[in-house]
Parts: sequence; structure tokens; C-alpha cells
Amino acid sequence: MTVRAGRMFACGALAVLVVSSVALARPVRIGRYTEIPYGIDAAHSYATGLGDARRTGRVNAEAPRALPRLLWEARLRAGRPSAPAVSADGILFVSTTAGLTALDQRGAVLWTLRLGALAGTPSLTPTGDVAVGVVAGALAIVSARGDVLSRTPVGGAVRGASLVLVDGSVVMPAFDQAVHRFDADGRRLFRTAMDYQVVGSPAWSPRGEILVPTADRVVSLSSDGEVRGSASVGAGIVAGPAVADDGSIWLLSQDAVLHQLSPDLRLRTRTELTQSVTPANAFAIGHDGAVRVGTRGGALVCVGPNGTERWRLDSEGGFLGGVSIDRSDVTLAVNDDGLLLAVDHNGAVLWRVQTGNRSDAAPVLGPDGTIYVATMRGTVQAFR
Repeated sequence: MTVRAGRMFACGALAVLVVSSVALARPVRIGRYTEIPYGIDAAHSYATGLGDARRTGRVNAEAPRALPRLLWEARLRAGRPSAPAVSADGILFVSTTAGLTALDQRGAVLWTLRLGALAGTPSLTPTGDVAVGVVAGALAIVSARGDVLSRTPVGGAVRGASLVLVDGSVVMPAFDQAVHRFDADGRRLFRTAMDYQVVGSPAWSPRGEILVPTADRVVSLSSDGEVRGSASVGAGIVAGPAVADDGSIWLLSQDAVLHQLSPDLRLRTRTELTQSVTPANAFAIGHDGAVRVGTRGGALVCVGPNGTERWRLDSEGGFLGGVSIDRSDVTLAVNDDGLLLAVDHNGAVLWRVQTGNRSDAAPVLGPDGTIYVATMRGTVQAFR
């Protein structure tokens, strides 16, 4: 077996890719030469909900340093668009209450699939397809051209963005109080029951574990679905888990406390934000290890990796939705007044631009630095 540039070439009974000491395998018929795509293309600027499999909120692009202007606004004819997944070639994939829509870089609708209400930001796969969870209880795999490749029943209403692993398999959280994993062809690999209801999107850890938020605790699963451990944070989880570069696990609870756990789920730090939060609030982890949290109570807060508050921006109003961080640790967020802000790593506002809309989705960057904002009016705006 050889591995080259995003492809695994195999001839034999089993092709195995080892990542973070975990074997993720796809079967190959004996005597057959097979080329298997693996890994998510790093050129995708925003490949899944909260940017990447670790849910760091990072965007693989550079935000504008000068005040951007509105380029276009696309109306999707459906409510509550998600933050878009953005591919390497700049195509946007947006979930709505009606289905999945693809937009080009000029805001033109390429296609729309009426799949029903979808859960969270779509997730790009190693083959460049799109994995989405249908709220009614299904996993749909859609090609970049808009063809439905598979639609697999999950067993319960889907909650949160799907987690796509390097072998193309998909992990789905659902309201049947379980976590499901399907292979790249839609075949079930496992269903693991949880003691409590799953409340958000699972994350992938550098230890090769699947981290699942349930009620007031995070549960760690092996790639085979075996429960490895769990830890309670003492209050309902509203955001996270998100995994920093050093393996630290961050969670935000409904009592406005930011928790940092070690990779083995031991509490490291506990930081009280003193600002109200909602399940729409989310956070992002910078390359410097610091966490930026938008709060409903009227502040954007930065907490360092030691759990100490670094800075607090409390002059811009509250933040309903998520935040994103670019390659230089510039934070993008939309406040309650519809202002899109760029904030540098020291907490200084670089610029503000009026969107005219509210948004509960994180702003997203395209590969060329275009900022995309999904609004609660059912539109996607582009600024550069």
C-alpha cells in the first residue's frame, strides 16, 4: 500500500490509514487495485461546522484589514441559513429549513435540493461531496453538482453538524440518545447509546477519539464507538467541545462558565464570563491558544490557555451567534445591531460594517478573503 497526495492506493484485503495512532480502514477486495481518497482537503477554507473536525472556529484564509464593502446578497427562499461550508474553489454550501443550496462566488444559486430541514453547517468529505444531517432523521451525501448519492436513515432526529473523518466515514448525533457512525457509502459502522441526550456537534481529538456533548457532560468514544470516559461540567453544555492544538478540550456551559479539560477529561481551568449565554453562542480557539467567546450579555471575551481573561470588548453590544478566527487570529463576529466586526488579537476593533441584518451564524471567510454572513432573514451576504 502507498499513500500519496491525498490518495491511498491499495491492492489486497484491507487498506488502512493510521492517523493519531488510530486505524481507520476501508475494505478492498483481494486482487483489486483501488484508489481511495482520504483526509479533508486543507484548501477548503471552512470545511464543516465551526471550521474543522476539532471545531476550533478557525478559517483557513485571511480577513480583510481595510473596511470591506458589500459585494452581493443572495436570497435563498428558505429560513435560517447555516454558516456556509466553503470549498477550495470557493463554492458555498448552505443548509436551510428547506434543504441544501450551493452558491458560486458571485452569489448565483447553482442548485437547490429540497431535502427538508437540515441540521448545522454542511460538511465536506474527502471526495469533495457534502454530508448533511436531515433533521427528520437521515444522513444525506450529496455531490458537488447537486446529485443525491445516498440517503440513510439515522434512527432519530439529527442534532448538530456531522463529523466527517479522514476515511470519509460520518459521525452523526441524534435525538434517539445515541451517536451513529456510517462509512463513506452509508453503511452503519456503529450506534452507541448515550446516558443523556446529545446536545451538539461531536468533535475529533488528536488522540483519535470522538468527543460528544451530552447534557452537562462530554463523552469520549473510540473510533469504533466504545465509551472511553466522560466528565461533567456541572451545568448544561451550550457550546463545544472544541479541541486546541495541545489537545485541551473547551466547553461553554449555560451558567456562562468556560471550562478547559485535559485530553483525559480532567478539569484544568474554570473561567466565569459574568455574561449571559445561549445555545446560539459559540466560541473559537486562536492559534495562540486563547478562546474568543461571543456572549449574549454584551461582550466579546478572550480567555487565555491558562484560563485567565486577556481582554473584554464590552462596547459593541451583545453577540447572538458564533465567531470565527482567521489565520492571523483576527476575530470576526456579528453583533445584535447587525454590525460585522473584525477584532485583532489584542482586542482592538479593526473595522465595523453594517449588514442590516441579525445573524446567529458565525461569519465565514472564502479562500480569497471574502466574508460570508448568513442572516436570519434567509440571505447570504458577501463582503470584501
